[in-house]
Amino acid sequence: MIQKQPFGDLFSTNFGKGDLVKWSVWNPDAKCWEFKFGTIIKIKFDLRDNRFVSISEVFVYEESRIREFFTLSLKKVKND
Repeated sequence: MIQKQPFGDLFSTNFGKGDLVKWSVWNPDAKCWEFKFGTIIKIKFDLRDNRFVSISEVFVYEESRIREFFTLSLKKVKND
């Protein structure tokens, strides 16, 4: 069997514990995309649909709780 790297492994190297990240969610009332923000607590590789994928545990500010996201769906907030 061919050993594959976890999906999102290379992308996840851009992130680290404590990084501020954002993602977008659709608001059906306003009919637009809204950004949500959080802080990465931990990055792990989890088995999903028979493939290891990169999963980030993120503390979501708006909800004051920790949620799991596919790391590929996150963007790092940068000070430019």
